[in-house]
Amino acid sequence: MMPLETFEQAAGWINAYRHKDGFVYPHVERTGHGSVRPGASGSSLEDFDWEPEPHTERPALLHKLPASHEIVLHQAPLEGDLRANDGGFLMQLASYLFGVRLQFCDWWFDGRVPVVSTHNISPHPKSIREFFSHSLEEWRGWSEGARRLFTNVLYMNSRSPSYEWDWERFTINYMVFDALYRLANELHTVKAPDHPSRMQKMCDFFGLWVDEDRMKEIYRLRNELFHEALWDGSQPGTTTGVRAFAAEGNLRRMNQRLVVALLGYKTDYIRSSWLSISTFGF
Repeated sequence: MMPLETFEQAAGWINAYRHKDGFVYPHVERTGHGSVRPGASGSSLEDFDWEPEPHTERPALLHKLPASHEIVLHQAPLEGDLRANDGGFLMQLASYLFGVRLQFCDWWFDGRVPVVSTHNISPHPKSIREFFSHSLEEWRGWSEGARRLFTNVLYMNSRSPSYEWDWERFTINYMVFDALYRLANELHTVKAPDHPSRMQKMCDFFGLWVDEDRMKEIYRLRNELFHEALWDGSQPGTTTGVRAFAAEGNLRRMNQRLVVALLGYKTDYIRSSWLSISTFGF
């Protein structure tokens, strides 16, 4: 990925509008009625007189951020839509690695967008190049269905911090884990007899650090939330215990290590503790 000539302007815009929590939030929009000014062409917003409609202000459902980089391929892309193949994969891989959300310049974002890394790693420039080259080659060797599934996994992983509540983020992160398990089953015939065994099996197969108590906690929370609409025994959105709040981050950090492991990229990061919020080298 190469920065555009307008990168500094885009970075300046992001820094001007980002909240101190590291997210850019949707702008406020409102409905109105306009008419073309006498003698104007009507080709720009400045040609209209607008009358706002009362009680229509709300955060925008969709919004855009300025473009910052372009994807440069030094080999022929796969046949078909570049954005659905190599381009989409590489963009979502960058989203994963740098812990942000990325989108094509003429596509839209919904909700808040992390512009400060939500991935507790510090990648070395040499490792970044090697990781992208290795991952693209590995991904291209998979079936079309596996490639599409994995790109979507990366997209949902980068999307999860945009949700405000811990139980919402947990739901998305468990969806990501389930999809990673599905992919591991297809690529490596990883198979567990039931949901409680899946995390242990995935960690054992790919060499991840294991904490059985925390994995049981994640499964308990998943079971209650998915089957009883309860979050740590309570109504979602109410105060919960510290362990439940921490479980969402633990699951996300486990997923982040499984992503690298599924790509077959060799790094000590895979074996590091997914309980830790410290920054790891990559």
